[in-house]
Amino acid sequence: MAGPRLNRSVTIGEQRRRGKLAAMSASSSAQVSDHRAQSRFEINTEGATAFLLYERTDTSLTLIHTEVPPALRGRHLGEALVDFAVADAQASGLRLIVICPFARAYLRKKNAGSV
Repeated sequence: MAGPRLNRSVTIGEQRRRGKLAAMSASSSAQVSDHRAQSRFEINTEGATAFLLYERTDTSLTLIHTEVPPALRGRHLGEALVDFAVADAQASGLRLIVICPFARAYLRKKNAGSV
């Protein structure tokens, strides 16, 4: 059994090339890191950190809270974090549980556009 991956970091553009994400906006160069010790996905840019707090079990990934500092808003970084979390859950075979109101609203809007 392999140990947990720590601080996995993949650019959104790399995930898109792998077919894991739909087209993104200007945040495509954002780099998302999985900081498992802190149970959060992060994007660090311009001296600030946007993050998505989660809880991971052997069977599920629960999205708890998304926070984007005011200076970074309007760049779709929250959406990039949620997309990364969804791709991570799918790649890991985990059930996705969404408690975060932002993530829930974003996923509903995104899924409504794909119907």
